[in-house]
Amino acid sequence: SKIVRHYLKDLNETNKYFVDDFLKNFAKSKERISKEEKFPYKLFDGHQSRLGHYFRHFYHTVAYINQQPNRVLNYENKYQYIKALMAQLTSQEQVLFFFNSLSSLGESWEMGENLAENKKLITKYNLIKNIPESYISFVDPKKYYPDVRFEREIEDSDSKKEKIKIYG
Repeated sequence: SKIVRHYLKDLNETNKYFVDDFLKNFAKSKERISKEEKFPYKLFDGHQSRLGHYFRHFYHTVAYINQQPNRVLNYENKYQYIKALMAQLTSQEQVLFFFNSLSSLGESWEMGENLAENKKLITKYNLIKNIPESYISFVDPKKYYPDVRFEREIEDSDSKKEKIKIYG
């Protein structure tokens, strides 16, 4: 709880309510799961040593593909490579990735203050598009990434053409 609040300390008032609700739901789930299940490790003990490496590697792979000149890889080719990378993520991993992107640790994906439009990688490549609707009932990813075209939405050819025009 302290760690989450530390990394999300710069959120505005509305987002602080989200964090409070998230932590309240998390505490209830932690208590229930800890009572019902037996695991060979301590649950909810933090996994930054495991996940930090995972998210850094993921970021640098996507950033490397993104920075390739258009004469080498155009936007559609970059999108296809990154889509293949994203296909390896489970829904749970995409949710963790989404929450990581909202924290100060993950702001380099899109939320950093000085990022150029071309560096907004989550929106540019629809990186969280496969999070199922209502999968995380207490937050709507669309609120934070309004221009991501989620799988459940009908992607019209105009929105795809617009992305190609912007990024391609």
